[in-house]
This record gives sequence, structure tokens and C-alpha cells, in this order.
Amino acid sequence: MGKNQRMSPKYKRAIFFSLILVLGLPYFGVILYVSLKYPQNAWPDWTRLGLPLWFFSIILIPGIVSWILSRSEKPVDSEKSRAALKKTATYSMRLVILWSLLFLYGLLQVVRGKIPFKTALISGLGLSVFIVLFAMAAMQARQTLRSFMEADRQRDSSSVINR
Repeated sequence: MGKNQRMSPKYKRAIFFSLILVLGLPYFGVILYVSLKYPQNAWPDWTRLGLPLWFFSIILIPGIVSWILSRSEKPVDSEKSRAALKKTATYSMRLVILWSLLFLYGLLQVVRGKIPFKTALISGLGLSVFIVLFAMAAMQARQTLRSFMEADRQRDSSSVINR
């Protein structure tokens, strides 16, 4: 496929979901194996760090691949894209708020001694990754919306001047 040719959105979705499936099925297989082989609360230490890292890679790798595939496309300035951007920014900020509250709740439980520090550390790092990723997505969506609004203002002001 040449540089100027665009990939069909149908194939992009297929690549994205195939990556999730290829990365996700072994993950659940390992979890099933470990949970059936070892007694409750006696999992090996490598699972406490390895499984969360694997889980984040299931999210990160398809995200990076989809970003690379869509990098060459120019954003379409239409009402549908603006509505989608607005929706993305709103949902991203809601998730950031929700995960921040979960983080603070977990921190409170650690201080009270109800959750062991080792477990809370891994969970807290995971929540921090999600908070940062979705905050960045919300900021990028808001920045794109602002640039669309600025382009509209310039277009409106130039049309008024040309009259």
C-alpha cells in the first residue's frame, strides 16, 4: 500500500479488534491457569506485576497502532465531528473524575489499613495511567474544538470584511 493510499475504515477496525483478541485471549488463559493451579491468596509474585502490565499492553498496543493508522488522515471539520469531539471530551473528563475518586478512595483504605500497600501500589499505578491517558485525550479534543471555533471566527470575520 502506497503512502498516498488510504486504508478502508473497515480494515482499520478489523486490525484493531484482531489485536485486542490476539493480546487478550492469552491473558485470560494465563489468569484462568493461575487461578486454577494455585490456592486462593497464594498466587506467585510475578502475577501481581506481570498481569497488570499485560493488561495495560492490551490497551496500549492497539491504541498506538490505531493512532499510527489514523495519523495520515486529516480531521474533517463538520458538525458530526464537532459533536463527536465534544462527546469524547465530556466522557473522558467524567472518567478522569471517576478514576480520581477511586484513587482517593483506595488511598483512604490504605491509610486505614484495610488494603495492603503492595496491592494498592500496583492498583494506584494502573489508575494513574488511565487518569493521565484520558486527561490527555480530553485536552486534545478540547484543543481541536478550540481550533475549529477559531477557524470559524476567522472565516466569519473575513466574510464580513469582504462584503
